[in-house]
Amino acid sequence: MLIMKKLLVVSISLCSCLMMYGQKKMTTKKYIEMYKDLAIAEYIKTGVPPSITLGQGLLETGNGNSYLAQKAHNHFGVKWKKGYKSCLHKGSKYRLYASAEESFRDHSRVLRNGKRYAPLFNLDAFDYKGWAKGLRIAGYAEDPKYTGKVIAKVEDNNLTQYDREAILLSQTLALL
Repeated sequence: MLIMKKLLVVSISLCSCLMMYGQKKMTTKKYIEMYKDLAIAEYIKTGVPPSITLGQGLLETGNGNSYLAQKAHNHFGVKWKKGYKSCLHKGSKYRLYASAEESFRDHSRVLRNGKRYAPLFNLDAFDYKGWAKGLRIAGYAEDPKYTGKVIAKVEDNNLTQYDREAILLSQTLALL
């Protein structure tokens, strides 16, 4: 009976892996198209520029293709904290989300409510370079090249267009 259970677990794991690898890889363009409206909505609620949200998301998930994005809906590498469900990946615990939308909301909340990120909100929403540098200084990522990588994602994909769109939409909503 125990052997049957082990075989079943191995079979399910193997099928799961094969299904994941059988899926078409998401492209940068598809990731942006899929999540740009969510990033804009988060800007309106919290003030986190869409260019930064999308740049980090692209970088952290490999265009949405990473294990964390696929299995935990974690688009920003947010680590586990007591009170959250977790996912173990490469020896670290990460937050497990029910959806990408929940991950985007939590990313904005972490930045907006985290004391170490408070100086970012004194920057202009168009200052993506300042935001990228500030994230690194505040300890968002350990990679010393993180600032340059986020900036490259923003510039290579013209993500500042979504900052302009978000600011215009925010101003329009304020007039209503």
